[in-house]
Amino acid sequence: MKAIVVGGGISGIAASYYLREAGADVTLIEAGRQLGGRLAFARLGDRPISLGGKNIGSRYTEFRKFCRALGVDDFEYFGINTSRVVNGRLVAFDQRKGWRALYQLLASNAPRDLWRFFRFAQRIRRHPDDGFADSPFFHAVSARHDRPVLRDLFGARFCRDWIRPMVVRMNGAESDEVYLSTFGSNLRVALDSYDQLSSGMERLIEAFATTVSVRLNTRVRALEVEDRRVRGVIVDDAGGHSQRLAADAVCVALPAPFAAELAQPHAAELAARLAQVRYFPVHVIVAHYRRPVFRPEIRAVLFDESHALSNAGAYGANDLATVRYTFSGRAARPLIVQRIDNEALISLAEQTLSPYMPVDRRDRLHVTAHTFDPGLCAFAPDIEALNRALDTQSALAGAVFTGDYRKGASMEACFVAARACTARLAAGAVHAAPQDTIRVPAPAAPSAAVGSGKTNPG
Repeated sequence: MKAIVVGGGISGIAASYYLREAGADVTLIEAGRQLGGRLAFARLGDRPISLGGKNIGSRYTEFRKFCRALGVDDFEYFGINTSRVVNGRLVAFDQRKGWRALYQLLASNAPRDLWRFFRFAQRIRRHPDDGFADSPFFHAVSARHDRPVLRDLFGARFCRDWIRPMVVRMNGAESDEVYLSTFGSNLRVALDSYDQLSSGMERLIEAFATTVSVRLNTRVRALEVEDRRVRGVIVDDAGGHSQRLAADAVCVALPAPFAAELAQPHAAELAARLAQVRYFPVHVIVAHYRRPVFRPEIRAVLFDESHALSNAGAYGANDLATVRYTFSGRAARPLIVQRIDNEALISLAEQTLSPYMPVDRRDRLHVTAHTFDPGLCAFAPDIEALNRALDTQSALAGAVFTGDYRKGASMEACFVAARACTARLAAGAVHAAPQDTIRVPAPAAPSAAVGSGKTNPG
C-alpha cells in the first residue's frame, strides 16, 4: 500500500510511524523546512532547543514505544516542581509528594469543588482511556449538566487557582472557554509525572526521518478525488512546480482549519465541522542567563488571568539558567495578534517574574522566540459529533483525518488518535498499484496554500 501523510507535526509523524509499521510505503509531506510541527526546533546561541512540547509523561505508552523503536530513550526525570502566585506570594507544589501535596493545596477550596475534582481524578486513575478528549464518561457527565464550560461547574476561586493553570497551559484557553466534555484530557496530563530526553527531541525526530520518505518545503494544495475516493494529492514545491502524487490512501494530519480547507471542495459538511475547532495563539520565548533563575525545588511559576505571561519555567531539571516564557490566555492574545516587538515581550516577562525569581535582563545571554497561530487546540463545541463525522464520512473514501482536535493536545493523545485512524485506513485501503507521479502545470493564480502540521505552530 502506498500512503501519503499530509503534515509533519507530531500527528503526521505518528501516522507515518503506524502506517510504516503496518507495511505501507509512506511519503510524509511537510510545508515547512523541518519536521516536528509544534515542537518548533530552534537555536539558542549554538545550542539546539525545542520551543514546543518536550515533556514525556510516565503514562505516554505509545509515545515511549515510538522512542524506543528509534533507539532514543535516554529519559531523565523532569517532574513538576512548580509554584503559583496566590495573594502575592508563591505557593509551591512538588508532584513527587503525590496526593498528599495536592490535597494540602486544595483543602481550602469549596467542598463541592473538591468532591467533583477528586471524583474526576479518580476516574482517570481507574480508567485511563477517559483521560482523552473523546471520553464517553465525560461526555455523559457533560450532557447531564447541559454541556457546561468548566467555569459553570467549578467555583471562581477553584477555577482561578486550579482549573485555569491546566487549561491555559494545554489549550491556551480560560476556564470559560473549555467544555467539561474534554476535561479528561487536561486531568490526565495534570496527574502524570514527566521525563525529558537528555539528547533532545530534535534527535528523536531526526532518527524518525530516516525511516520514511520525507518531502519538505512542499505544500498540499488539494486532494485528488475520483468517484468519491481519494487517489492522491496535488502539491506545490518550493520551486513553484505542481505535481499529482498518487496513493492508495491519504492521512490528513493538519490542524483542523487547514484540514477543513482540504476537505471543503469534496465534503462541505465535514469541513464545516472541522472549522468549528478553536485554536488560541501562543507566543513562546526561551532565554539563557548568566546565572540560575530557578532553583531545584521551584522550577516553574504560574500566573493568573490578569497577566499576559501565563507561565515561566526552567528549560530542564538541571538547566535552571534557561527560562521558557509562555504568553497565552485572554490577556496575552492582543499582544500576540498585534505582533508586539519581541524585546518588549521578554522585558514584560522578566518584569512579571522578577518579584519571585532573581531574573535580570543584564544577565541575559541568548534569546529565541516563536509565535504559534493557530496555536493550542481548545476543541470543537461537540467533539463527540466531530469524531463521529470523521469516522463515518464517505465523501472521501481512502482518506482519514487525525490531529490534536480528536483525542487531545498531548503527544500521547496525538499518537493514540493516529494509531486508531491509520488502523482504519490500513484495513480499508485498496491495494491496487497507484498511477505514476504526473507533473501538472502550476495554477495560473495561486490558491491559498494549505499549511502543515507545523502550524506556524510547529
